[in-house]
Amino acid sequence: VKRLLLLNGHRTSQVVKDVLVELKHLRDKMECSHLTRKNPNILPFESGGETSLEFLCGKQNCGAFVVGSSTKKRPNNLIFGRVYDEKIFDLLECGVEAFTKPEGAATATVFSPKPAFAFAGEEFDNDEPYKQFKSIFVDSFRGRVVETINLKGVDRVIMCTPCPSVSGGNAAGEGDAKKRKVLIRHYAIKLKKSGTRVPRVELVEIGPSLDLCFRRRRAAHPDVEKEAVVRVDEGIKR
Repeated sequence: VKRLLLLNGHRTSQVVKDVLVELKHLRDKMECSHLTRKNPNILPFESGGETSLEFLCGKQNCGAFVVGSSTKKRPNNLIFGRVYDEKIFDLLECGVEAFTKPEGAATATVFSPKPAFAFAGEEFDNDEPYKQFKSIFVDSFRGRVVETINLKGVDRVIMCTPCPSVSGGNAAGEGDAKKRKVLIRHYAIKLKKSGTRVPRVELVEIGPSLDLCFRRRRAAHPDVEKEAVVRVDEGIKR
């Protein structure tokens, strides 16, 4: 299982703190570490700024992370990323444009630690920033990989919908990626009587809901990515 590390950067905001708490609740508490202290030395996109992050990921035995921060230039900022062979594998920076906490009965309901995922839109298969987001997001929040699952235990789904932008800037940097958005919604799956053997499925929004805009990104080096894929395939075959 790939554990998830959630932590703060040098400066943060209450919105970012609340988002990190809700992201923690999307994972099994045994598969996630949440560090609430400020970490002024963690600057994943800066040269040398990733050293402390790699150390903390190794110490917490986490292969994925989310760093929350907030500055005047990049308010309400989240950096999603993964670690491979004790080094930063890839990075995707997003800005929180809208956020809603769970309310009412949803806050007291206990759900399965493994959610279903739905990615609506061809952008998640054809557009590089969206493809990277899908890969990191699933890797970070799917939890333990299993061969079989009881359908009765599939009681929630995380829905991601793209909001593509007009062209502009370059695909590798902030100029292009920051205009793209993704809407994240969390639903409970309710099975209702339908008069047949197949139940009627209803989705009830339970929160949290997030609107993210893409900012900077760093893709994995092709050689390192190829090596990582080969190692994962070998692990599956065993």
